[in-house]
Amino acid sequence: MVSFGEKYRRLYHEIISPNHVLKGCTEDEIDQVKEFQEVSYIPAIYRDLLTVMGHCGLSDFLMGDAYWEKLKSTKGLFEWFAKASKLTAYPQDILVFFDDLGQLFYFFRTKDHLDDPPVYSYPYGNGPASSRFAKLSESLSEFFLSRLQIYSTFIKTGIEKWEPLTQVYYDANLDDFRTVEK
Repeated sequence: MVSFGEKYRRLYHEIISPNHVLKGCTEDEIDQVKEFQEVSYIPAIYRDLLTVMGHCGLSDFLMGDAYWEKLKSTKGLFEWFAKASKLTAYPQDILVFFDDLGQLFYFFRTKDHLDDPPVYSYPYGNGPASSRFAKLSESLSEFFLSRLQIYSTFIKTGIEKWEPLTQVYYDANLDDFRTVEK
């Protein structure tokens, strides 16, 4: 059976660039991510992507920092910006896999050991800190597939249309994200 990472590599070469060289991570490097991010689990989907393009490829279509070396600092940077914006409650089990110059972070939770967890975002900025979380996708695989399509459209047209799935907030008492009622 072909892994999600390999399927993704094929799509990347088909949609973005057939000649782009992707460079993956070793199993030891992937296991080190648990240490830098202070999590006990890495979902299978993310593990597959790191295996295929963790050193070169992931950052290209996410249009920010998502490569292995950057994973050493993305969670610490998220925590710094969370503190600066007076965000007092957020899940401690998150793996922050993307940082756009400290302005936007993408992450997923690891506590339930899901192999294809939902993806959330947190933008640094104005407004109540706890209400800026957004759920971007029901699954990591869906998120990455949609980002590849969005990037393809972006490089062809110069216009990116990205909407969160729903606005959410983190309820520390329940240790869960809840939908913002409109």
